[in-house]
Amino acid sequence: MNGPAQVVMGFDYGHRKIGVAVGQTLTGTAQALATVAAVQNEPDWQRLESLIAEWKPQLLVIGAPLGPEGEMTPISQQARRFGTALGERVGLPVTHWDERHSTQAARSWYKSGRQQGLTRRKQAGQLDGMAARLMLEDWLQQQG
Repeated sequence: MNGPAQVVMGFDYGHRKIGVAVGQTLTGTAQALATVAAVQNEPDWQRLESLIAEWKPQLLVIGAPLGPEGEMTPISQQARRFGTALGERVGLPVTHWDERHSTQAARSWYKSGRQQGLTRRKQAGQLDGMAARLMLEDWLQQQG
């Protein structure tokens, strides 16, 4: 991305959990922030808005897992609706990014770490945040 460095936030949408990450365009890196619960398919809007207020991003990147041929799926359509609603709630622009492989990559990271004794079972709750981080870093690298 050209221009001044921007803070961006990434969201790995799921029915029960939403992974949240923050990154910036200067370095093209991101960090996992949180896993936010959803109850009965309703995101914890207050928690999401609080994270956005704390990190003050200029853009929200919503992971939308497309199908094998790049087609929209029911979950990618729900992720798009979530992104639209979140952007309207906080008054920020939203972009969507295919994150088909971020969840699998996060699981591989966790499994590999467990095998090497580097991650603990309690860190399994960080998978959604890690998936958001991987998706956001992928988006950031594509922008550079």
